[in-house]
Amino acid sequence: MRCRKCAPPSCWRHLHAHNQSNQPTYMGADPGCFALLNPGPGNTERIGHLEKEVCDKFVPDELDIDDLFDTVGLVFIFLGEAVNYTEKTNVEPATKGYAEI
Repeated sequence: MRCRKCAPPSCWRHLHAHNQSNQPTYMGADPGCFALLNPGPGNTERIGHLEKEVCDKFVPDELDIDDLFDTVGLVFIFLGEAVNYTEKTNVEPATKGYAEI
């Protein structure tokens, strides 16, 4: 699957299908913006939001969404740009090198 600068609803559904209960829930967030998702038991909670102008810088052709999931379930739909995750969300990130934060 190719993720573009504005994620189509099908992309969101694909991500939500990977939450722990495997239920394809829809966040209801603006699908034109990328976000950081935290799949929890039975739900998908948005814990961070990357602004549209930041999202516009992210247009990889070779991205495989399945590769974005790390061992603790955090999803980074945004790679390679420096983002101050803690400042935006007040939550300490758990990463495996997916994003420079």
